[in-house]
Amino acid sequence: QLRPDADPRIALELLIAPLTHRWLLRTLPLTHAYADTIVDYALGGLAPRP
Repeated sequence: QLRPDADPRIALELLIAPLTHRWLLRTLPLTHAYADTIVDYALGGLAPRP
């Protein structure tokens, strides 16, 4: 569930940009653990506030 004021386009960019950056630059491996962490961080920031 996202905050009511969350912009879906920006939310998508929060998820895709770090993965694309790592894939394009090939600085570190693109792993499932990394992808899971990105999703956890992004959703944590987009979650409804109490």
